[in-house]
Amino acid sequence: MKVLDPQKHQQQMLRILQEARRLFSQKGVKETSMSLIARACRLTKATLYHYFPSKEAILHGIFELRWEQDERLIQALRGAQSLEECLYLTAKGFLEQMKREENVEFTKILLSESLKNNYLKKIYMGNIQDRVDQNIKQVLGPFLGGRLTPNAMKLVAFQFVGAIMNYTMDEKILGGCMQFEGGDEEYIRSLSRVFAQGLEKI
Repeated sequence: MKVLDPQKHQQQMLRILQEARRLFSQKGVKETSMSLIARACRLTKATLYHYFPSKEAILHGIFELRWEQDERLIQALRGAQSLEECLYLTAKGFLEQMKREENVEFTKILLSESLKNNYLKKIYMGNIQDRVDQNIKQVLGPFLGGRLTPNAMKLVAFQFVGAIMNYTMDEKILGGCMQFEGGDEEYIRSLSRVFAQGLEKI
């Protein structure tokens, strides 16, 4: 098959990943065939296989797109001047990400498939875990490294991100049952302040 110029090739790959992510989040990975993805992209099945040899390769590509987003957020956090600012920027970046439909779709895939899809579990555990450890050390280390062990910093990070995820899921799925006065901005400022004050007492 004749190869397109690099820019068009990359655009087509991105389009395939976008359509596959949408289908995976709606129907499930197992239930979404390569034929269905090809039809959604208006491609022949042979052309789809030219870009991605399997659904597993497509899943990996979807994860790579998310990792690129996360890396940009981590880069922004390195300019934080205090622990509270670092936490605030983390929360703000996460909420901004979750306002994008592509990240809602990614989260649905992760939540619904991680326990039943062995390949997804493998790339999640094998790659995300390493990235999480590295990012926590780089982001929280300057503020907490002398007081908390790496495992303790990881626990703090997961508790903080877990609180943001619960808030996000409430807003996106339950229709805002928490009804936090002041909206997103006041919530993340209060959450960041409470966590930072608690950690500074350690």
